[in-house]
Amino acid sequence: MMGLSLLILIAVVGLGVVAVVVAIVVVLALSRREDFVNPFSGPKASPPPPKNISPEVPQTIAPNLYTAPALDGEAALVDWLIGQASAQTRIKLEHDPMVRERMLNAVRNAMRDLETQDTTQISLPFLAADTTGPKHFEIKITRSMLDQMP
Repeated sequence: MMGLSLLILIAVVGLGVVAVVVAIVVVLALSRREDFVNPFSGPKASPPPPKNISPEVPQTIAPNLYTAPALDGEAALVDWLIGQASAQTRIKLEHDPMVRERMLNAVRNAMRDLETQDTTQISLPFLAADTTGPKHFEIKITRSMLDQMP
C-alpha cells in the first residue's frame, strides 16, 4: 500500500513539474512578441520624446488616398459632366473638389456599366445647394457618347 501511495505522489509531483515547464515555455515564447507584457515584470516605460525637433506642420489639404487620379478619357468626361451639372443646377461647380471627386467616381462606375450595357444612369443627389435648397444631378450616358468624347 505504501508503494502505491509513493507512486501516486511521484505522479502528481511529475505532473506539476510538467505544468511548470509548459508555463515557462509559453511565457518565453510570448515574451519574444513586441506587444506582449510579461505579467511578472510589469509595464515597460515608453522612451522619452526626442529633443530639439520641430513639430511637423500638418497639411491643410490632405491628399485623397481613396480616389486615384483621373485618366485622360475620364477627365474629359468628368469636365463635360461638370459643365452639364453647372448648367442644370445653375451653380458654378468647376472648382469644387468634392463635386469633381463624386463625378470621377460616378464616371468610373458608368464606364464599368457601359462595358456590358448600352446606356447607364448617373445620379448624384445633393451635388450642390443654394438658397432654394439642395440640387440633384441626373443624366443618362450612352456608349456612343463615350465614343464621341475626345
